[in-house]
Amino acid sequence: MANTKIPEDVGEIYEKIHAETVWLHHRWACYSELFRHTPRRIELLNASAPTFFFIVQELIERDVVLSFSRLTDPARDNRKNENISLDMLQERLKSLSAPESEQFIQSCQELLGRLKIQCKPLLHLRRKVVAHFDLKVALCKHEENRLPNLSFQVIEDALGTLRDYLNMIRRHFGNNHNDYCFCPAGSNGGAKSLIAFLRYGLRCEELLQQEKISPLDLNQGDWHDA
Repeated sequence: MANTKIPEDVGEIYEKIHAETVWLHHRWACYSELFRHTPRRIELLNASAPTFFFIVQELIERDVVLSFSRLTDPARDNRKNENISLDMLQERLKSLSAPESEQFIQSCQELLGRLKIQCKPLLHLRRKVVAHFDLKVALCKHEENRLPNLSFQVIEDALGTLRDYLNMIRRHFGNNHNDYCFCPAGSNGGAKSLIAFLRYGLRCEELLQQEKISPLDLNQGDWHDA
């Protein structure tokens, strides 16, 4: 739903960044449900399809890094092409002429500065691994060239600041607070649904080994030809 109280020139950028932020939270919620739950959850994934889930884990991690990279891009690249980014949104906010907006704009700028500092490790990963194949890092002949693993806390902190920034804009223009924590990782179609079916599948395998069900049963039903 559009935030109609936000001025149009600000709102058109805000809405795109809001949508990206919503889906970024969706993806991170699914990632957390799969890979940050418990050691037992990792055992479940490894018992089911370890190679597949390794790929999924790496793809979501890289996607999250790229999302933060896009959000914190400059308003314009070196060729003066404009980007939909937080910098562009901040530029639009600065165009507001009302005197009462000055403190609001300054507070937004401070939050954006904090977010950029929090995202530095993610942008470093993007430059060295995700978007490029840095030679020293790839060969890793020296310990100083070894990159740290992706920090979950860095992502959580950056998500928190991103929420604070967007909610400051929402509140300024009379919109309700959005906690972005409604992401359906546990709803139908989310990560919990997948986990439930993995449990069912492994239990079915146990029953097959115990000869309590027949392999022929697996070749029947609506999905036997999928």
